[in-house]
Amino acid sequence: MSAPIARPDPPRLALNVAESCAALGISADTFTANVLPGIRTVRLGRRIVIPVSELQRWLDEHGEALP
Repeated sequence: MSAPIARPDPPRLALNVAESCAALGISADTFTANVLPGIRTVRLGRRIVIPVSELQRWLDEHGEALP
């Protein structure tokens, strides 16, 4: 028998809320209060997914340069 072909996982285009919180390093309460109102989300029934591009856009718009 031959070994299975190793294929890389496809890049993630969207994350669930818990993954988004982990990616930003913030709590769910902080995410819900501060980030979620300013980004576009995708609803799949009751599930919410956040495009990675929206998280990046939010970071770009809210980032500040340190003096």
